[in-house]
Amino acid sequence: MGVTTTTAFTDSFLFDVNLNFANLKNVMLDDINTSLAEGVVLPPGTVVNSVSGLPTDFKLTFQSADLTNLSANGANLAGTNFTSIDNPTTPEIETTQLDGASFEFANLANADFSGLDLTGVSFKGAILTGADFTNAILKDADFTEAILTNAIVTGADFSDGLDADVFGARLDKADVTGTGLTRAGLIADNATIVDTMGLL
Repeated sequence: MGVTTTTAFTDSFLFDVNLNFANLKNVMLDDINTSLAEGVVLPPGTVVNSVSGLPTDFKLTFQSADLTNLSANGANLAGTNFTSIDNPTTPEIETTQLDGASFEFANLANADFSGLDLTGVSFKGAILTGADFTNAILKDADFTEAILTNAIVTGADFSDGLDADVFGARLDKADVTGTGLTRAGLIADNATIVDTMGLL
């Protein structure tokens, strides 16, 4: 019988960290980057939020990392890159693994999930302003009450109609071209769709 090991970085502060190709199965990143750690001095020129004083881009990369069962609930991962890239030691692209991942109520503004398989991933209540889901697989993903203002979901695959849960989500000015999303379906799900592009 296997033993599942969980590594926790809960309440930590991560900035300008490269975790490409890392094995981060079962890692807990809950509530990271929600406050500036004592004694941390950000590099000159870092753009910060005028209210929280936190960076608007934490310069984190998890490209081609194994994030199976990742828990990042309540985390601030603004600007993070999760895309798949070529492994320099092998000739093929290694895919970022996000099976069972949860980003509930996380800040993922401008994060890049393009081309990833996000089947069943929970983004419930997450801030996804400007996030890029181009050509991502979003079947059974949960976007309940998520904020997707200016998000790009062009060509995203929701498979057999809209299996993703977007109840109460805000899709203002999002680009949903080629996704199969319909205005009627989104209205039925109580989603906000002001100036949303590409709706059927």
